[in-house]
Amino acid sequence: MLILAKLVALWKEVYIGQTFGIGIVLDAYFIAHSVSLILPSVIVAIIPSLLIPIFISDNDSRFLRSLWGQLILLSLLIGLLNGIALLFFYENISSIYKTDGNLLTTELLERFIRYLSIIPVFTFLIAIFSSFLIANKKNINSVIEIIPNFTIIAVVYYFSGAFFEDSLIAGTIFGVFFQAFCLIALCVFRYDVKFDLTISGASAGTVIRLAQGAAILFIGQLFMSLSGPLDNNFAVEFGEGSVAAYNYSMRLIGIGISLISVMVIRVILPRFSELENGNRYEELGREVIVYSMLVFMASAIVCLIAVPFLDSFISFVFKGGELSSDALGIVNNLTAVGLLQVPFFAASLIIVQFFIVKKMYNLIAIFAITNLIVKYVSNDFLIEVFGLDGLMYSWAVMYLWSFFCLYTYYRLKFKESMDNV
Repeated sequence: MLILAKLVALWKEVYIGQTFGIGIVLDAYFIAHSVSLILPSVIVAIIPSLLIPIFISDNDSRFLRSLWGQLILLSLLIGLLNGIALLFFYENISSIYKTDGNLLTTELLERFIRYLSIIPVFTFLIAIFSSFLIANKKNINSVIEIIPNFTIIAVVYYFSGAFFEDSLIAGTIFGVFFQAFCLIALCVFRYDVKFDLTISGASAGTVIRLAQGAAILFIGQLFMSLSGPLDNNFAVEFGEGSVAAYNYSMRLIGIGISLISVMVIRVILPRFSELENGNRYEELGREVIVYSMLVFMASAIVCLIAVPFLDSFISFVFKGGELSSDALGIVNNLTAVGLLQVPFFAASLIIVQFFIVKKMYNLIAIFAITNLIVKYVSNDFLIEVFGLDGLMYSWAVMYLWSFFCLYTYYRLKFKESMDNV
C-alpha cells in the first residue's frame, strides 16, 4: 500500500505537470506550498519522534484522553496562528522571490500563499493522529496517504476549465482536509481514541516535557526546513520553470526518501523505543550500526541501478500536455545528481532515531543547524561551478557531512560502552 501511495503521488506530479507545464504557475505553486509549510513541516517532522514513544509506553486511558485533548487544542491554535501570520506577511514573503526578469507574477504568488494559509491546521492534526496509528502498528496510514493526491487529480481534472490556476490550490486544500478527516474518523470510531479538555497533572507534565524536547528539536528542524525556500530562491534566478524543474526532481527523489523515512519512523523508531524501554542496550547498540549500514548499502545499490534508466523513465512518464523535452532534460539531470544524497540521508536517519530514544535533542538540533550552514555555503560555491545542478550536489555534501558527524559521535560516545553491557 505504501508503494501504491507513492505511485499515486507520482501520477499526481505527472498530471499537474502535463496540465500546467513547467513554468510560472508551478513555480508559484511550489514556492507558495513550501512557504506555507515552513513551520508545519518543522513541527510535523518532530511530532512522531516525540509522540510514538509515549503512545507505545503508556496505556492509562485517563492520561491519554487528557493528553489527546491538549494536543488537539495546541495543534489548532498553532495552525491558526501560522495561517494568520501568512495572511499578514504574504506580501513581504512574495517580495523575496522577485527577480530582475520578473519571472514570477507577484499577484499569482501572493494569491497562492493566501489560499494555502489554511493548510497548517489540517497538517498538525494529520501528524498527531498518524503517530498514534504508527505506535499501535496500524499501517492503514499508507492507504489514507493516497487521498490528498487523488483529490488534487480529481479537482484539477474537473475544474481546471472553470478556474485554471486556482484548481490546483483547491485540490491541495481539499486533499489535506479529507486526509485529516479520514485519520480522525478512523482513530475515533475504529480504534476508540477518546479525548477531553480536562488537564490532569500527569498529562500536563508530559505536555511540558514534550514542549521542552520539541523546542530544542524545533530549532534544529527549523533550520533544516529553510533549505527548501532557500533553494527556491537560488533556482528562481535561472529562469522561468527552474523552480518547478528543481521541485519536480526533489519530489522524484522524495519518493525514495519518503519510503526510507516511513520505514524508519514506522518500524525502526518503535523498535528502538522498545529496546530502550526494556533496558536492552547491547541489542540497541548493535542494531543502530547494523541498520544504518544496511540501509546505506541497499539505497546506494538501488540508486546506482536507477541512474541508467532515469532518462527513459522520465521521458516515458512525464510526457504529453505542456511538458517540453528541454524541461524534462533539466529534470533528468537534476534527479540523477540528486540521487547522490540518498544513501547518506538513509544512514543518518537511522542514527538520529537512536539519539531520539535517548532524548538527546540538543545534539540533534546542533547537527541540524550545522547542516543548513553546510548547505548554504556549498550552494553558493557549487552553483558557480555546476549551475542549477549545484543545488543537488549541495544536498549530497550536506548529508555526507551529517552522516560523518552523527556516526563519529555515536562511535566515540556510545559504541564502546554498549559493547561492554
